Amino acid sequence: MKLIHTADVHLGLCPDPGYPWSRTRASEIWDTFRMLLTVCREQKTDLLLISGNLFDRQPSLEDLQRVEEILNLAPQTEVVMTAGSADYLTPGCPYADFPWPDHVHLFRTPELTSIYLERLDVTVHGMSYDAPTREDRIFESAFPDDEGEIQILAGYGGEPHQAPFAPAQLEEACFDYAALGGRKTFASLPGNLYYPGALEPLGLGDTGPHGYIAGEIRDGSGSFRFVPFSVRTYENLKIVLSGDLSQKELEEKLRALIRRRGPQNIYRIRLEGRHRPTEPIDTAPLEVLGNIVSVEDRTVPDYDLRRLADAHKDDVVGMYMAEFARQKPDAESRRAFYAGLDALLRDGRKKM
Repeated sequence: MKLIHTADVHLGLCPDPGYPWSRTRASEIWDTFRMLLTVCREQKTDLLLISGNLFDRQPSLEDLQRVEEILNLAPQTEVVMTAGSADYLTPGCPYADFPWPDHVHLFRTPELTSIYLERLDVTVHGMSYDAPTREDRIFESAFPDDEGEIQILAGYGGEPHQAPFAPAQLEEACFDYAALGGRKTFASLPGNLYYPGALEPLGLGDTGPHGYIAGEIRDGSGSFRFVPFSVRTYENLKIVLSGDLSQKELEEKLRALIRRRGPQNIYRIRLEGRHRPTEPIDTAPLEVLGNIVSVEDRTVPDYDLRRLADAHKDDVVGMYMAEFARQKPDAESRRAFYAGLDALLRDGRKKM
């Protein structure tokens, strides 16, 4: 039995408001979910598990009809869904009452129930949220039954205020697979407990790969793997400068780095090392070289401190340097020292 597991898709989210790529990112979340169903169709996936927060909020009827159209791209794939902390079910909401096609199954209550998929001889145990938080340890009362040859647990939880549980206790329950949601990045725990993470990164802090879990359960054993799938990633780039690098050379270096790592990705840039004393870094031209959130300049002037100390031993610059030499500075103090030294030297040059 071949399965795909996703969670925390957050259809309807518009990430990174205020940035020029925000609306595109909102569309990409829908597009990637559609592509996932294409994968299900092409790979003849038997079961798609969606473990909470398919939507970023309680969906409208239009949202549900759009998802129905996407799920119908793979009519041979059984789909089992649970609602999570963002798209929780309330009485009378469209999500709770929507008439899904026969191959799509939604857990509609906050109590643990089971869905038996006769064609696959699979039983999926799960529940849906009916509020944004859940304090009870409901998953710890979940155990396989005798109905299906393959026993799966599905749901959103495992974190504080989100149906917490002791992983060791779920491991002892011996499900063939536990399809969990509620973490932004992939994680696996002993006992076949898996979090796929968000299908697409959902915000500026969601660095690293995002995708889904694919696996197969056969003859009582399973093999599962994480599949990177997102259109783009958020990355933190650190560039260490040598003191002889010019502004133009730095811009070319950043361009090349972004080309190599992917121009579609979204970056935070951190500059470290040393810059020419007479040519401080101008971050503005760097910020337009790609999808760049910010450029943090942590460089310091490339001064020859020994030579400066000798040249200024009888003036205020020398006194300032001597006082600093008596300290045990941390990184922030060292940066402050260089800022002060730079200001003193500029002031001295103006008076000459």
